Amino acid sequence: MQLVWILLIAAVITVIEILIYHYRLPRFFLFIFPLINICLEICIVFYILRQQALVTSYYPLWIRIGIYLLPLLLSLFIMTGFLVRRYVKLEYTKPFRHIVCRLFAFLLISMLFIFLTTIYFAQEYVIFYPNASPQDRDMLMADKAYKRISIDSQYTGWLRKAENADSIIVYFGGNAQNTSALCREYDESGIFSYMKNSHFLSIDYPSYGDSKGSLSQEELFKMADAVLHYARHRYPNKKLYIVGYSIGTGMASYAASKSTPDALILLSPYNNGRDLFNSYFPVFYGPLQHLIRYPLTSDTYVGALTCPALVILSNQDTIVSPSLSRRLIECFTTPVKTIQFDTLDHGDIAMSKEVWKTIIRFLHELPE
Repeated sequence: MQLVWILLIAAVITVIEILIYHYRLPRFFLFIFPLINICLEICIVFYILRQQALVTSYYPLWIRIGIYLLPLLLSLFIMTGFLVRRYVKLEYTKPFRHIVCRLFAFLLISMLFIFLTTIYFAQEYVIFYPNASPQDRDMLMADKAYKRISIDSQYTGWLRKAENADSIIVYFGGNAQNTSALCREYDESGIFSYMKNSHFLSIDYPSYGDSKGSLSQEELFKMADAVLHYARHRYPNKKLYIVGYSIGTGMASYAASKSTPDALILLSPYNNGRDLFNSYFPVFYGPLQHLIRYPLTSDTYVGALTCPALVILSNQDTIVSPSLSRRLIECFTTPVKTIQFDTLDHGDIAMSKEVWKTIIRFLHELPE
């Protein structure tokens, strides 16, 4: 359906451009629609990147982008031809090659400017998917096993209490997870039954669930600091285990570097934001890498850790490439236990009973 809409939009833009050329309207109008076309192409690129971050696809990203962009690229080629013809007729004294080069340079510079501006300001749109689950929240409110947590009157989430707990698990979730839905899913699937000796604490990122604030790396790290401070001061005699999944492994690695947890567990981690972005759209090299507003340099944070660590990855993960997880593993200065699954998709890793059995087994085997 999306492809049909793109075909229709490309056809309409091309027809309008033909009419403008036919009725000899000012050249200004001939330039407007190629720029609109460029903007649409860039929006489509970011739309596909956003879809790719949630849906596992067996088709390479560049093929999907190419299929969607083909109608608009053809339309842009036709519009450029009209511009060239108009310039040739009006400015016949100038060489044809000069006219074509000048038009090409204008469109290229315009495309680059629009692309870079979009990249800088649209990163939250591509990376994060703020959501809430009011129905799940209300159900948890009525369950005595859960305690509603509010930190600094800004960050909210849930604490699932365990009888005779000797530890607390602090969980930093993925980019489409909210804590209410997560706790409900873990409860219904039986995952919480494995955490008999651990409290489970998960706080929503800013703008997720009922948490306040806006998204930025600074705000995410500020939230991580607040969560760790809460866990340490409310449960000073409990062991502290930090667990991060997907985008949350960046916050988990940061939090572990700022505290002294008893263990760090990373599910489908990446080494840093630059390489993660480049795995989707390989343009963030040289000066362009400074456009990344979420560098999330886990490779730096884990280098200073001395606590036991577990990394879990899957060869079937098409969202966070296993190669990025392996690069992160190489950055640890102390031995890190690595568990690799071969059948789990990215979205299944944090919801798998086998994964959580592996985590709990790892924690039970830690020396006292």
